Amino acid sequence: MLKKLILLFLPFILIYCNLPSASDLTAPTVRIISPFAGDIVSGNMNILVDAYDNDKVKKVVVYFDGEYLGETTKAPYTVPFNVDTLKDGLTHYLEATARDADGNIGTSGLTSFIIAKTQDVIDPTVSIVNPQGGQTVEGTVKIVAVAEDERSIRKVSFFVDGDSVSSDFTYPYNFDWDTTPYADSTNHTIYAKAFDGGGNSAVSPTVTVTVYPSTDTAPPTAVMTYPLAGQVVFDIVQVTIEADDNKGVAFVEFYIDGVLKSTDNTLPYQYAWDTDSYADGGSHSIYAKVYDLAGNTTTSTITTVTVSNKNSSDVTPPTVLVLYPVNNSSVSGSINIVADATDDRAVESVEFYIDGHLSATDTDGSDNWSFNWDTTPYANGGSHSIYIKAYDSSGNVGASSVVVVTVPLP
Repeated sequence: MLKKLILLFLPFILIYCNLPSASDLTAPTVRIISPFAGDIVSGNMNILVDAYDNDKVKKVVVYFDGEYLGETTKAPYTVPFNVDTLKDGLTHYLEATARDADGNIGTSGLTSFIIAKTQDVIDPTVSIVNPQGGQTVEGTVKIVAVAEDERSIRKVSFFVDGDSVSSDFTYPYNFDWDTTPYADSTNHTIYAKAFDGGGNSAVSPTVTVTVYPSTDTAPPTAVMTYPLAGQVVFDIVQVTIEADDNKGVAFVEFYIDGVLKSTDNTLPYQYAWDTDSYADGGSHSIYAKVYDLAGNTTTSTITTVTVSNKNSSDVTPPTVLVLYPVNNSSVSGSINIVADATDDRAVESVEFYIDGHLSATDTDGSDNWSFNWDTTPYANGGSHSIYIKAYDSSGNVGASSVVVVTVPLP
C-alpha cells in the first residue's frame, strides 16, 4: 500500500521540488589589451583589461611585477597606473585576474613593457618585401611587411586596393591574400600601415601586382527561382535566375519555348515575360543560359508553366484572414488592421469593414494589406466587429472570419 502511494504522488513531488542548480565551474577569460606586449610607454596611463564570463565578471585585479596594483568592478575594466616614480629603461610585467560570482578566477598571461621618460614622437618605418612591384601572382599570396621603430611596433595593417584586409600584431608581419576572387589579368595595389606604441604611424610605398591570367574552365551555376515548375502564370511574369561563378557572371540569356527572348548582365538576372500574346491553357517551357567571363556556359533545367490570362474562366475567390488585431483583444488609439490576402492569380483590392460598415479600401498590397483605424470615436467600452473582403482580377470575392475587439473607455 505504501509503495502504491509513493508511486501515485511521485510526479507531484518531482514537479514541486526545487532542485539545486548546477555549480558554475567555468572561469572567466581575461587578457590585457593596453599596453601591448613589448610597448615602450611614457607618462601615466590606464591599464585596459578585457574580461568575459558565461555569467558575470565580479571583479578584475591588476598586478605589477607580481604586486597588487589596483582593481575594478565595472566594464570597461581600467586601472590607472602612475609610472612617474619608476626607473626608465627597465622591463616590467603586468598580469590581470578576473573573478566571477561563483569564485572562479581566470588569469591573463604576462605582458611586458618598458618605461621611457620622454614622449614617443618618431614615426615607425614600414615596407612591403613580398610580393615585389610588377610581379604576377596567383592563388594564395603571402604579403610580408618589415616594420621597425626606435621603441616598439604595436601592429601592422594590410590594404589591398585601399581596403583594409587584415592586421598582424606579432613579428613577422604577414597576411595570406587569396587572389582567386579577383578577375584574371587585373592590377591591384598593396600597402601596409605600421603603428608604434606611442600612437605614431607610417604607410609603406604602394606595390602593384597583376593577378595571373589562369585558364578558367569552371562553368557557372544556373537555377530558375521563378516561376516554379507546374505553376499557372498570367500577365507580366518576372522570370528570375540565380546565377553564380567562381570568377564572375558575364550575362544571362532567357529562352521561352527555345526562342531567345532577352539578355541581362546585371543583378538580379530577370526577364519580364508578357504572356498576353500566348493562348490560355497552353504549356510553355522556360530556361536560361548563363555565361561567365571566360565564356563557359551552363543551361538551367527547363521549367514548364501554363498560361492562363484574365480572359479565361476564373471562378476561384481569394482567401483572406485578419492578421491583426486578434479575436477578443482590447485595442485603443490608432491601430493598424493587417490582412493576409492571396489568390491563384492576383488580389486587386481589399475592403475593411467595422461593425458591418465599409471603412477603407486598399489597392496596393506591395508591403501588406492594411488600414489605420482610429478607435477614438468607438471608445465606449463596447465590442466591435472587424472583417475583410478581398477581390481578385476576375471579380471573385473572398471574406475573412469576423474578429471581435473591445475598445475600452478613455
